[in-house]
Amino acid sequence: MRSTAQMRAVRRGAAVCLAFCLLAGCQGAGRPDPAPADGLTVYYVADWESGDLDRMLTPFVCDAAGVTDLAAFAADRLLSAPETGRLRSAFPADIRVLSVSMDAGTLTLDLSKTPAFSGTSVIVAGACAALTLCELPGVHALRLTVEGEPCPEIDRPLTARDFVTDTLALRPVERQLTLYFVSAATSSLERETRVVFIRENESAERYVVEELLGGPKLPGLLPLVGFDISLLGVRTEGSVCYVNLPAAFYDTEPTVPPELVLDAFVLSLTDLPGIDAVQFQKDGASAFFYGSRSLVEPLTRPETP
Repeated sequence: MRSTAQMRAVRRGAAVCLAFCLLAGCQGAGRPDPAPADGLTVYYVADWESGDLDRMLTPFVCDAAGVTDLAAFAADRLLSAPETGRLRSAFPADIRVLSVSMDAGTLTLDLSKTPAFSGTSVIVAGACAALTLCELPGVHALRLTVEGEPCPEIDRPLTARDFVTDTLALRPVERQLTLYFVSAATSSLERETRVVFIRENESAERYVVEELLGGPKLPGLLPLVGFDISLLGVRTEGSVCYVNLPAAFYDTEPTVPPELVLDAFVLSLTDLPGIDAVQFQKDGASAFFYGSRSLVEPLTRPETP
């Protein structure tokens, strides 16, 4: 089955359209058991001829003991399949990693140019890379480039959510979210409407918070957090959404007024049905202040800008 969003993501080549049709029918590569403390889960191809991502993508835990740069290590492992005889890299043998860089939660993997890296092979490689690299701490999305230029077959950042990897999960559905960010021109909050893919058995709250932490996409809007930070947890009980953020979020001076940061989170989350207030937490415990705003009680929706 071809989904509208997946077809929209593919803009060039019949082979690429075919690849995303395969993605639409994919029920997942199977989420591996949690990797050991010194392990890194990397995705490889096990059965290319099947044409079915459910059978093609296979997780493998690599030894990462002593590794200090996990992103560079993971990128290198993606290009070098383990010596099992069954797995192979989704990337062509002659391709090289030119650079690995991070900006506001988006990791850019710049690759060398090779004729073999085109069409369907790019989509499968992108799936392996997104599933591998977006699990690293602080990485919210992956952008593939070729010698510094956007990859033609994948012209948007990828996330692990673009590929259903839990065999118990249902297929992702399109969901429109209303997010709030600070306008650089007016120093007030402005809406940004964004379409994301949310699995049918998951709540939207986590997606809202992660999109807010990842920053705006529209020009003229400022990020709420000027450094990489990962969500620790989010849950909703009754009509209150509990957002658990690390201490660094509260202890680091934001680039925009902290009161606007809080209002942006509350407005974005209370825009979801059934949520009337937001309770902020710090490393799983109570958060008392952010800027001059008390966080002892749940924050209710401020006046919509």
